[in-house]
Amino acid sequence: MRADFLAPNFKTIGSFIMSTAHGIEPTPEIKTKFGGFDSLIGKMQKIVDIEHWRVLTYKAIVVDTNADDARRMAFKRCRNKLVEYGLTVEYAVYAWRIFE
Repeated sequence: MRADFLAPNFKTIGSFIMSTAHGIEPTPEIKTKFGGFDSLIGKMQKIVDIEHWRVLTYKAIVVDTNADDARRMAFKRCRNKLVEYGLTVEYAVYAWRIFE
């Protein structure tokens, strides 16, 4: 995976969205707008509410200070990198992993 060389926070944040334990079924709108949910892997694909993802991730993020602002910034940076590297997609209030 392309994220192997990245910092621990990136892996932590990515692992939550890549887990199906916290996911829900994709909405009909998402299935229509973003193909790929009909494949074998796609049928197992879950999406997560970004706010739920953030709350879970804040519990695991490693930052130099306990300030919520530091966690917020770390989450935002890593979330943006996941999208930039093509590992996740975000739409409305949901995010999900891209399978290669």
